[in-house]
Amino acid sequence: MKKFLIAVCLSIGLSSLAWAAQLQDPPKIEIATPADAAQVKTAITTAANRRKWQISESAPGELEASITVRGRHMVKVAIAYDRQSVQIRYLDSANMDYEPSNGRAYINGNYMKWTETLAADIRGQLKQIGQTTASAQ
Repeated sequence: MKKFLIAVCLSIGLSSLAWAAQLQDPPKIEIATPADAAQVKTAITTAANRRKWQISESAPGELEASITVRGRHMVKVAIAYDRQSVQIRYLDSANMDYEPSNGRAYINGNYMKWTETLAADIRGQLKQIGQTTASAQ
């Protein structure tokens, strides 16, 4: 009976990881066209607001963005930026099955979907800035 209870507890513990994927932040966004930090910040803020992310400035060159989905799932990320790049990285979450294990972190796969979508929207906004900057020269 004792072995059975241990097996059940282990399977319940492992099943929570089955819903999760290894946490991966989006790749760094390299900015190919000239842009100043204010333009980059505007691009990030515009993209985030369009997807209902809440933005606040945490330090010069760094924003915090959070989103709550279906009133239940919350994700918070840091977005570091300068004239040359933008980097999104995980900060916190609620009800996303975040689990550090063996030197790695696991989280509900939707985290990657949501942050990749945010990154794609930021890239799109940066392209628009590039077109505006190029046409203004």
